[in-house]
Amino acid sequence: MDELLRIFLSWQFIVLTLGIASITFVIRKILEFIIINNPRLPGNKNSVLWRSVILPILPIIIGGIATFLSKSYPYPELLGASEFGRICFGLAAGALSTTLYRVILELLKSKITSVTSYSQAENYLPGNTPQPEPLQEENTTLKEEE
Repeated sequence: MDELLRIFLSWQFIVLTLGIASITFVIRKILEFIIINNPRLPGNKNSVLWRSVILPILPIIIGGIATFLSKSYPYPELLGASEFGRICFGLAAGALSTTLYRVILELLKSKITSVTSYSQAENYLPGNTPQPEPLQEENTTLKEEE
């Protein structure tokens, strides 16, 4: 079990899943723009076929095809020895690509907000007090004319 977990947390798996998620995103946007939003063609992006069948299996198919075609990718030792192992690695990466993409995106968002809040809090540390902005003089000429 530890070996399987090590494979799923390896950099090879993470890079492959993010690549599959990116390819799926590009294909999805192109298809939605060209085919689905075209009034001359039947179907739309809210159809059951598109949402329930095509979108969920598209990353799995892309992962299987990508690993079948790329023999020089640095696969983990346990799976890279055979063609079947490589294809299974790609199918698993495709199946988890959307989930892993969302997890990494949320992780990055939390890091960005913590860095932003840290840099804002750094301005209020003792000895680093922010300088007040200079007061601007009011225009007194208008008050005198009234």
